[in-house]
Amino acid sequence: MVDGTLDHCNKMVTQVEIATKGYIIKRNIYIENIENDVILGTPWINSLGHLIIDGTNLEICLKHEGNDVILRGMIDVSAKVVSCNKMERILKHDQAKMIAQCLIMDNNPTKEKIFHLEIQPMLEKYKKVFGDIPPGLPPKRGFEHSIESEEGAKPIITTPYRHPHKYKEEKEKTIKELLDMGHIQPSSSPSASSVVLVKKKDKTMRMCIDY
Repeated sequence: MVDGTLDHCNKMVTQVEIATKGYIIKRNIYIENIENDVILGTPWINSLGHLIIDGTNLEICLKHEGNDVILRGMIDVSAKVVSCNKMERILKHDQAKMIAQCLIMDNNPTKEKIFHLEIQPMLEKYKKVFGDIPPGLPPKRGFEHSIESEEGAKPIITTPYRHPHKYKEEKEKTIKELLDMGHIQPSSSPSASSVVLVKKKDKTMRMCIDY
């Protein structure tokens, strides 16, 4: 084998014709349990006599019945995007030998995000606005917001929305983060508003309050 190991084979098909670009190869083919369709090894190379091998362009130049024959390998092996429907047809007819899913991983997830060069100066100038949200409540600025209700008004209590059980951990995690940062605090207010979970572009969930 290619890795130097020895493998015994007791099955062979004689004088198999392999046609490629008008050039017909007749060889005795040994049957092995390998992934490749056909391997033309050293015995075939030795039968060709004088030949020229171009490793850069993946070409083999040889003489066959007095004519020059050029065998070219596959150079363009770049991946191509296929539609879901085409992939379903490929899988249905068992035409795929191997399927892999490639994901782009960030080796340094804590690095600072770099935005488009045109807006980078503005982000730097107003980094207090566009930067990370600081812990705690905002400072008092003399214009504190308050909601005054009419006398005798009853507290507004909305019925909680129903969410799948898998979102329970996401809500609890968000509430804990807001408590740790000091943005919210435990309350015994008679009023209550429902929580809505909205999916973001990065597939994570954002908890919003439906007032």
